[in-house]
Amino acid sequence: MNRTPRNLNAREQLERQWLIENTWCDQCNAADLGIEEPSEYEENGHIFVEGVCRVCGKRIRSIIEGTDRLDSMYTEQQLVAEIRDQLDDDILHFAWMVQISGIQNPDRSEKGNIRAVINFVTKLHGQGEIVVGCARDANGIVLIDPWPQMGQELRRRLVSTIEESDHKDRDFCFWIQRVQQVAR
Repeated sequence: MNRTPRNLNAREQLERQWLIENTWCDQCNAADLGIEEPSEYEENGHIFVEGVCRVCGKRIRSIIEGTDRLDSMYTEQQLVAEIRDQLDDDILHFAWMVQISGIQNPDRSEKGNIRAVINFVTKLHGQGEIVVGCARDANGIVLIDPWPQMGQELRRRLVSTIEESDHKDRDFCFWIQRVQQVAR
């Protein structure tokens, strides 16, 4: 492993703050807890931000993908805002979320849209905002049977569910719903 230090402070303040706040901690099994003592480095052709989880104190690192990270951050924020707005009145299925992602960023590939959906579903679930699962009909009412997985386990289940679904069933391979709606 050949690490080359980089200057995190050379990034724009908004981007730097986003990189420090938008983290995943395996120990806490939670997203967006933030890091202390952040540092940036390059290793094996990839750029990472590393630091200490603000909650548990474990060292964590995140890979920075792409060179246009700030534009990606704004696009992700717009996508999450649109999904949140639509969840106020409804439940959403996988294909609809991929379509919203494509509308938000027409230049992104289908694989990129799927990756964006997996990322924000995992993030919103980790924040306790949504449940994820399969839908079923209960006397004319569509209910979601929540999956028990969380964090990286949920991410793996989302990926495997998408990959294992044939094309016609893939559109509805999972659904999301606000936690408050499930509690009603």
